[in-house]
Amino acid sequence: MSSPNFVLASLIFSNVLINDGIPNWLGMGKDIPNKGVNHSEEWFKGKKDKDGNEIDCSHKNARFTIKLKALKNIDPKADDPAGVPIKAVIYGGRDSDTTVPIAESFTWEHGVFLGVIVESETTSATIGVQGVRKHNPMANLDFVSVPFATYIENHFKFKTNLKEVPKIYAVNYFLKDENGNFLTGKAYNKL
Repeated sequence: MSSPNFVLASLIFSNVLINDGIPNWLGMGKDIPNKGVNHSEEWFKGKKDKDGNEIDCSHKNARFTIKLKALKNIDPKADDPAGVPIKAVIYGGRDSDTTVPIAESFTWEHGVFLGVIVESETTSATIGVQGVRKHNPMANLDFVSVPFATYIENHFKFKTNLKEVPKIYAVNYFLKDENGNFLTGKAYNKL
């Protein structure tokens, strides 16, 4: 990334605890302050919700957004109106015991099929119980704003006018062993 000051000025945090203007979240690797402001408004260690459950300092689905310009490896043509070449499309679900870590499609159509059959276990990003496997085509069903048949049809048609058709991969970084430990670590998830 560029200079630390530019990076900090380019970040947007959500669902975190703010204390003295500093964002804090679960698992960040340092001690969490005893109080601050989060999704439950004023927060303090030990705060409980209406059902008597302790409220975490941050939501399990805390996120950040960064300006692309803050990344050293951004393509120099990122803002080019002609775009940049797309070499691959990646569909990934969250599946602890079934889907292989990576599969390359045989054809564009087979790749769309791999995307359509994605199953993903629910996370804190969804309402309801976590860890329930659900059919979630392309792992973005919640964000599809047109009839699903139209959405898939558009994926099949997308390659029609392309000079070079990207490869399609299905990935799964969430395989676990019989004890619930992930089989892959951060080293396997680097892009």
